[in-house]
Amino acid sequence: MVDALRLKDEMVSNGVRMNLVVATSLMKGYFAKGDLDSALNFFETIVKDGLCPNKITYYVLIEGCINTGDVKKGFELYTRMKNEGIKPNVYNVNSLIIAFFEGGLIDEAKKLFDEAVETGVANVFTYNNLISWLCKADKVDEACGVLDKMSKDGISPTIVSYNNMILGHCRSGNMDGALDLFNALQERGFKTNVITYSILIDGYFRKGKSVEALAVFDQMVDLGFLPSDYTFNIVINGLCKVGQTSEASLTLKKVVERGFNPTCMTYDSIIEGFVKEGDINSMLAVYTNMHEAGVSPNVVTYTSLIHGFCKCKNMDLALKMRNEMRTKGLELDVVSYGTLYRIRLYIIA
Repeated sequence: MVDALRLKDEMVSNGVRMNLVVATSLMKGYFAKGDLDSALNFFETIVKDGLCPNKITYYVLIEGCINTGDVKKGFELYTRMKNEGIKPNVYNVNSLIIAFFEGGLIDEAKKLFDEAVETGVANVFTYNNLISWLCKADKVDEACGVLDKMSKDGISPTIVSYNNMILGHCRSGNMDGALDLFNALQERGFKTNVITYSILIDGYFRKGKSVEALAVFDQMVDLGFLPSDYTFNIVINGLCKVGQTSEASLTLKKVVERGFNPTCMTYDSIIEGFVKEGDINSMLAVYTNMHEAGVSPNVVTYTSLIHGFCKCKNMDLALKMRNEMRTKGLELDVVSYGTLYRIRLYIIA
């Protein structure tokens, strides 16, 4: 960036007029450094000097504002671009809609979506972004309306559109609605994928329906889909949540043989499951396997272990875990401190 600025100064001192390509590149450099103010100030300077920004310049400016956390300034530049007669770029529109949602500016996001549809700028990603965020906000009925509108507007839904809708139904606990949509999309000729099945499996586990969840998993495998690490983690975590931790532990061993790489979160689910069931020996066995697999325990792991040892009144091992945490430079969280406080009270008593 320093060299670029030096080159710019040399150009100016030698009487060479700054062109838009160089100016846009410099603004991009400022944004890369996170220097929003310098980028915007430089923009105003080149405009005063007679340069007319084009679609690319505004694209860089709007994206830069969004990436540095100033979505309102990005939208201000978007409006300025339109007022100058430059047609909006769909990438800027989609980025602004996502940024509005992430910032909790729901009305602004919807208004921009409607405008994008009316002006013909919206594409399939624009619709999918809105559907996804509505489902996350538990506004599944409204998301269904957007899906219907999508087809009427001549935009063909994709499997991503339907996956988002199925996810919305699952999160709201409406597994019948999720399954109906799953069946409907296949009837319409859409090809389901691993993500579709993983969403359904997770939905059933969240409802405590492990039989249905495993049936969907078996169906997926029978159809030739290769489960992803994400899918395996859902199954293992789901089994633990419904009190089938031993089954989860056996499943882990099977899938590791098939090439699955368990993460710390995978082991944490099983350890926490055995803690809830009071099976401390199995908890320790999983902890040992975790080390043998080369997976480093985190704060969650140690918190579960400390809680487990405290639960079975084995204070020596609980304190040993506490000391091991300190040795590894891990900080205790609120839950860990609370558990250790109970340990101290027990010792004092």
